[in-house]
Amino acid sequence: MFRLVREEIDNEALLTTEMCDRDIMSTTYRVRRFGSAGNEVKVVINETSKTLSCTCKLLKTIGIPCSHSFVLLNVQNMTEIPSSMILSQWSKAAKIKAHTSSDISCNKSHYMAEQACTGQIYAAYRSLLRFARSSLGAYNVAITDIHQLTLKLQAMSHTEEVAREPLEGERQWYKIRKLFLPKVQ
Repeated sequence: MFRLVREEIDNEALLTTEMCDRDIMSTTYRVRRFGSAGNEVKVVINETSKTLSCTCKLLKTIGIPCSHSFVLLNVQNMTEIPSSMILSQWSKAAKIKAHTSSDISCNKSHYMAEQACTGQIYAAYRSLLRFARSSLGAYNVAITDIHQLTLKLQAMSHTEEVAREPLEGERQWYKIRKLFLPKVQ
C-alpha cells in the first residue's frame, strides 16, 4: 500500500494546477498533466473542514489518495495529510488486539473478527483488481479462479452447518485469511 501512495506522490510533480472557482466554503481547482491540454481533473477543497474531493475518485474506489490531491496539499501549504484522506482500515486502530480479559463480550469479538475478515477480503480484492487488469491472461485466470472460489464457498454455506456458527476471534480470522492468500511455492 505504501508503494502505491508513494507512486501518487511522485506523480504529483508532473501536474499543474489552476484555480477555477472559489466561494465561501470551497475552492475548485483544475489539475492536469504538465504540457497536456486535455484530461483535466477537478479537485474541490472544503475550506472549513479541510477535506478534498477529486473527480478521479481514486480515494473512493481504491482507497489511496491521488496525485491530484497531493498537488493541492502543496498549493495550500498543508504539511500533513488530512485525516479525511486516511481511511480507517489503514490506521493502527483497525488492528485486532489479542484480549485476554473475560469482560469482553462474545458479540464484540465476533463483530471485530468479522470486520477484520471483511477488511482482509477487501484488500485482497483490490490487489486482485490491480493485477487482473494488467493483461488478458491475468484477467482470464482471475475470472476463472473467482468463479471456482464462489462455487466452493456457496457449496460450503449450503452443506456445512459450521459455517453459520459465530466466528471465534482470531482463530477463525486466520482460517479465512489463509483461504485468500496466494500460495507460495
